[in-house]
Amino acid sequence: MREVTRALGAGALLASVAGCNSPPATASVAQCDELLDRYTELALHESVPDASPEVVAEQKRQVRAMAAASSVLTTCPGHVTETQRRCAMSSSTPDSFEACLVE
Repeated sequence: MREVTRALGAGALLASVAGCNSPPATASVAQCDELLDRYTELALHESVPDASPEVVAEQKRQVRAMAAASSVLTTCPGHVTETQRRCAMSSSTPDSFEACLVE
């Protein structure tokens, strides 16, 4: 469950960018979904390094359901820049992912 909580924290971080002025190139809905999935993978593998693909898939499903229920993903599109998205997607840890979104 720690992974779910941490992934939702990333969703809140994505949402916090909404208060900033958006440059022209921003993440799409599909790209925001990919960001949430990537963060979920990073957080899960940090706490459960040998997580099976099935566990990862289930964790992603749970995080997406919780994010949808909290409207986290509705604030990401149009607010996360392409530079932030590329940085986050290439991150190897949850901390580096988070740092990309607060640039």
